[in-house]
Amino acid sequence: MKSIFACSTASLKEINEDSFCVVQNDKIPINVIAIADGLGSHKHSEKASAFVTSYLKKFFEELLEIESLNFDELFKATKLALIEDTKNNPELNLDELRKGSALSTTLICIIETESKYIIAYVGNGSAWQIRGSFNQFSANRYLPWNSINLLNPHCVEEGGKSALYKYISISEAQYSPTVLSISKNQFSPGDCLMVATDGIYSYDGVIVGKDDDGKIWISGEETMELFFKEISALLVGKSLELSNEDLKFALDRYLQELKDKKLMNDDCTIGIIIPEVVLRYQHNILENKQPPSTDEANPSN
Repeated sequence: MKSIFACSTASLKEINEDSFCVVQNDKIPINVIAIADGLGSHKHSEKASAFVTSYLKKFFEELLEIESLNFDELFKATKLALIEDTKNNPELNLDELRKGSALSTTLICIIETESKYIIAYVGNGSAWQIRGSFNQFSANRYLPWNSINLLNPHCVEEGGKSALYKYISISEAQYSPTVLSISKNQFSPGDCLMVATDGIYSYDGVIVGKDDDGKIWISGEETMELFFKEISALLVGKSLELSNEDLKFALDRYLQELKDKKLMNDDCTIGIIIPEVVLRYQHNILENKQPPSTDEANPSN
């Protein structure tokens, strides 16, 4: 499975409450990115996000087969492990912390197999299915329409603000994940999967309103425009030569640009998986060729 994949995180705060892990398990084979966003209003949430991503990293590195994986059981096991870890931490008092709000985090996990992508999540953030032709639009197209956020946040509105009702925590909060399975587009142009915390994008943070004439408008997020430009610049010219390290560098540069343009108002974590079929499609664009045939896009056929 010849994909490139990477993740990056950044923050303006002294403590970044986001965390992530990246796993390549060649035994199955699978590629995994998991990101967690500690709830800022809860105590020690940076410890929760760091623990759950570390737990999932070990779990997926040791996983021997994917077919029977039950995400309800996995997220429950992650929660119970977090509770046990807190109980055994001499610096924390589990009973006292449970009286308030503490050690809570969102969790989004994306898995690439040979034939599909799997998304499992609790909380908010985003998970984008991005066609490999996302950068083949005219300049007046602000954002590509063939890039879709599939993550519907586990939020309710309280007092005019969104509040999470599902997340991983030492509390009694709901933790059963929403799970989506997407058959991979094996032929050109293929599709990527991108995941991000709400510091970059989440539906519950998108502004919707009406203009003076009563017409509905939806804001376009500049963070996403810059993301598409960064990934396009990375792919054009050397897509077949790219490594995970090249992709990581591009994501680091993207987050730095958010800082420089003062678009980073929260902890920001982003990861993406780009399969070989997309890399080949982008290579053919550079070569001024027609998009590859299905046989060229899927050399295993």
